[in-house]
Amino acid sequence: HMAGAKNAQMSHWDKVSKGTFDPDYVKGVTAIGKAHARIGLEPRWYIGGYSMLMTELVAGVLVKHWPFPFGKHHAEALADKLGTQMIHFIPRENEVQRAELRRQTVLQYNPEHSQADEYRQLAQKISENEMMVIPTPISMDELEELLMEFGIMEAEPTDEAVA
Repeated sequence: HMAGAKNAQMSHWDKVSKGTFDPDYVKGVTAIGKAHARIGLEPRWYIGGYSMLMTELVAGVLVKHWPFPFGKHHAEALADKLGTQMIHFIPRENEVQRAELRRQTVLQYNPEHSQADEYRQLAQKISENEMMVIPTPISMDELEELLMEFGIMEAEPTDEAVA
């Protein structure tokens, strides 16, 4: 039973990541929604899954193109493009790495640090959030256009420009 659910999840995320929103996708997500309703799974749990996915995707883009001048206004523009919101902008702080090296959270490692306050504020805002949306997927081309607009990524030279 669990192996089947895991395979269904992997197939679902594979379709989402490829932007394959065909009739099979609709049929599958409808079945998933009915199964969630049947077992009483509250929407906040699977919406949280989408949130985690978006976090990982954005983090992947950030890591790939770091360092770059990505600021709060860029994060807000990206969230807007995805049809969601930026709840809180967490500034980059070396205290995170110090805590991670000790296999601790910042709250565990140094609860009085200003970075710990950032995470407390984020937790509060998540708790109070009422905008429960599933972000709108964008294509890789749209993401690359946005990154070029932000000045994070440069356009690849075309064959004509090289010749």
